[in-house]
Amino acid sequence: MTRLTELPVLLRIWGVVFFANIMGAALLAFLLSNTGIFNTDSAMAALRFGEHAAELPWWDLFWKAVMAGWLVASMVWLVHAARDMTGRFIIVYVLMFMIPSADLFHCIIASCEMAYVVFEGAVSWLDYGHVLSAVTIGNTVGGVVLVAILNFAQVPSRRLPEGNKKQVE
Repeated sequence: MTRLTELPVLLRIWGVVFFANIMGAALLAFLLSNTGIFNTDSAMAALRFGEHAAELPWWDLFWKAVMAGWLVASMVWLVHAARDMTGRFIIVYVLMFMIPSADLFHCIIASCEMAYVVFEGAVSWLDYGHVLSAVTIGNTVGGVVLVAILNFAQVPSRRLPEGNKKQVE
């Protein structure tokens, strides 16, 4: 963020973007479930992805999502610093590849996976909410903490009013 903004405005924008992404993921899951896009093997693999997430405890999902949030936030940070498209592509590819490879979770992908298994009748909407809540909160915590640490580290102490105060004994 290059300027200060009001928290309600930030939350409203985040809410609109999040809702639109969740609806898009649900629409895609509906199409995948109700059309012939997936062959039998692909459909079975997709079911295993969603069922795996539904079987995990809330805290496991949360911590896996915190780590994914760190990866996504670091990706955004590094892409901004990259000087050319090749570097940006490699950064995005490698960091996004790490999320499923390490069995981590991102809220939009998890939403699509879970909606798919709901549409297939393998889990309930309650299971969907269990996974989505843990992963969304975890992604948010992970991303916000990393960005806060990076932003704090880049602000010189002379810009912070309490940074120049000398301690008197």
